[in-house]
Amino acid sequence: MTPLQREMLILTLPPDPGYARLACLAALHFLRAQGMKIVRARRSARTIETRSRTALRAAARREPKSVAMALALTYTSGPVELQAELSGGSGGRSRLLVLRRKPGSR
Repeated sequence: MTPLQREMLILTLPPDPGYARLACLAALHFLRAQGMKIVRARRSARTIETRSRTALRAAARREPKSVAMALALTYTSGPVELQAELSGGSGGRSRLLVLRRKPGSR
C-alpha cells in the first residue's frame, strides 16, 4: 500500500448486540493488516466491540423486528489515521474509534 492510498472495510450487521463480537474480530483483522502491533490492535478491537454492542443494543430497541435496518460498520485507513464508524438506517453516523498513526508507520 502506498502512503496516500486509503483502504476501507465495510461490515454490515443486523441490529442485534450478539454481533458485536464479529465487529471485534473484523476490527482486529483490519488493524493488524494495517501494521498495528498486536497489543494495541486487541485493545482497540475490544473498544470497538464495547461501543458497537451499545449501538447495536440501542438499534435493536429502537427498531421493531419486522423492519429492522442493518447497521454498517466501516473501517477506513488513511495516511494519518485509522477510524471505525457506525452508520445506521436512520442516517446517523457515529465514530467508534479514531487512531492516529505514528510517524514512519505505513
